[in-house]
Amino acid sequence: TIFYQPDAFVGYPHVQGLYPLMYEDNRNKYIYSFFVSAFRGAAIAKGFDYGNKFRRDIAIELMIKLPATSDGQPDWAYMESYMKQIMEESEKSLENLKKADNTKHLIDISMWKEFKMSDIGFKNYHGIRQKQIDRTEGSTPLLTAGKENQGLAAYIGNPASTYIDSITVDMFGNSFFHKGPYAGDDNIYFFINDKISEDVKIFVASIINADNTRKYPFKDQFRQSQADALSIYLPATPDGQPDWQYMEDYMKAIMDKSEQIISDLQIGA
Repeated sequence: TIFYQPDAFVGYPHVQGLYPLMYEDNRNKYIYSFFVSAFRGAAIAKGFDYGNKFRRDIAIELMIKLPATSDGQPDWAYMESYMKQIMEESEKSLENLKKADNTKHLIDISMWKEFKMSDIGFKNYHGIRQKQIDRTEGSTPLLTAGKENQGLAAYIGNPASTYIDSITVDMFGNSFFHKGPYAGDDNIYFFINDKISEDVKIFVASIINADNTRKYPFKDQFRQSQADALSIYLPATPDGQPDWQYMEDYMKAIMDKSEQIISDLQIGA
């Protein structure tokens, strides 16, 4: 993960700071933001993960693509102009989102109940370690631990195993729904239930993510024992079963509202 930091900071030993030795006159938040995006894209394409870390010596040698002038130099003016436009559009989008709904809505959870994942139809599977040196290029997404790009590390052609339409939980408790087929490194756990819809799985993944990311910091990670015992609170029917219909209806309403907001932003509403 790569970010631009405008202010002075203190970092842990595994946080590296990179500073320009050339083009020092071309340093502002717009150019840095553009450069960081290109830098991050080049790094992600290399497939770094928990076992194959992005070190300083690699960062210094990493080749990235930037806009260039006719004489072959980085086109700093273009980068600055482009990022100013992007940031202005983003600020307008945020204002539109605030106008769309400026209030927070509480969800009534008085009828929710705690369920163990294995008791409500979920089976969990552990990803398999695939070192970068052993991978071949291909089209199957490989997941590893982290929020960046929902854990997508690389596309490989020799997955040890794949899972379709699954909820994933990584070693830090981050949870996402992946339509699949996806492969996972050994820090990923796949939860499969073929009897519920995609919308419901998104709902469940959101609940797991909101609850688990507070429990599993770097030193206390989500492991197989936690996967086997995982339980979460979900809406329940009067007879004490998960209210799958409520979850599906709720997610459909959220999706419809999101699509409307996106449509409004696209037409400049």
